[in-house]
Amino acid sequence: MFEQVKVAFGKYMEGYFRTLQDTARLSEFISRPYPTAVIVVPSRMVDAQEEMLLKYFRKDGKPNEPTYPYKLPIIFVGFAKDTIPTGRDYTREIADKSLIEIDGLNEVTEVRTSAIDLRTQVVINTYDEPSARSLMAQFLLYLDETPSRRFWSTYVYKGKETFWPVQIEDPAPVPMSIATDSKNLTTLAVDLTLKATVPLFYEYKPKVQNPVSCHGVAGMQPKPIYRDNADK
Repeated sequence: MFEQVKVAFGKYMEGYFRTLQDTARLSEFISRPYPTAVIVVPSRMVDAQEEMLLKYFRKDGKPNEPTYPYKLPIIFVGFAKDTIPTGRDYTREIADKSLIEIDGLNEVTEVRTSAIDLRTQVVINTYDEPSARSLMAQFLLYLDETPSRRFWSTYVYKGKETFWPVQIEDPAPVPMSIATDSKNLTTLAVDLTLKATVPLFYEYKPKVQNPVSCHGVAGMQPKPIYRDNADK
């Protein structure tokens, strides 16, 4: 139900990765395929930062090649396991089934929507402070760009794609430095809250009031309405 929001944020991060400026310190990082530069980890993981790095180090490099020296920078993205309902001062859920029409379907569909806050963490790991500052500064600029303040998650119903908004709650978060036991490692992290609308689709089945005539309740006559006097 919420995995599509995570997938959409992965594409959002790829947009950031494609905008990075090539510098002497970041040239190798920028030349990598995106999946080897930005990695999704099981959950928000400041407390397990070094454990995540060790797992990454063991997977680094090509088959049959030594993994040292390890390739940094590396960016981790983690999502909290819990979800928090979005405050009603921000938006509202559609709890009662409502009718919508999806482009390409010759029918109406019932939908309910859940409004949730998904806490997310982006962690930048480098060997040197200048690279970490550069990556974080460019990420904050990317967040603050007007088109980047929201993105769209994709949900498929009966083979048709529908798009639902996800908004960054605060496009100007404050980064924090994460202490580690390694003296030559710089880790900067930033917390984000994704405010997402998640749909639930239902096949619409019209209710028939009178299975015999389909014209209302049997035995009742409609009251005539006069244009010149509606009270008659």
